[in-house]
Amino acid sequence: MKVKVRISKERDEELNETVPDFGDSIRLRTWVKFRMRDINWSKTGSAIIDTGAPISVLPYDLWCKLKVEILATGYSMRGIIPREECKLPVDIGEVHCVLLDEEGNKTKEMKIYAFLAFADLIPVVLGFKFLLERFKICFDCEEGHAWLEEKETKNL
Repeated sequence: MKVKVRISKERDEELNETVPDFGDSIRLRTWVKFRMRDINWSKTGSAIIDTGAPISVLPYDLWCKLKVEILATGYSMRGIIPREECKLPVDIGEVHCVLLDEEGNKTKEMKIYAFLAFADLIPVVLGFKFLLERFKICFDCEEGHAWLEEKETKNL
């Protein structure tokens, strides 16, 4: 099953003032639904596909409504800056989701691990653990084509 991915171009005006020919930043985005506590699905939302993220990240205002199995509490997520003040407190949980596109293509329901942030002002980020490792990821930004191709999984 292939699910089309959106190629999003975003302009950082401050960066373009500093480096005038920088242009747009590119992100890969997909549509996602999560399993709610009442066994229904969440509204479709946009998520960033981050091939540099080892695990997905969900904001509090989303995951507090989901069917979540908490696997660990009191953990701190770190980005590329290892300083203490850059840590974000999270729990680690297991949630269920599907990825979909505008043409009606949809993945099977997947159980994934996610950092469960206690902040709302962060985007939904889809990382590798139990999610992106299940897909072949193809993108050609110049041509504007991108997709995820679901692979058969044996142990996930």
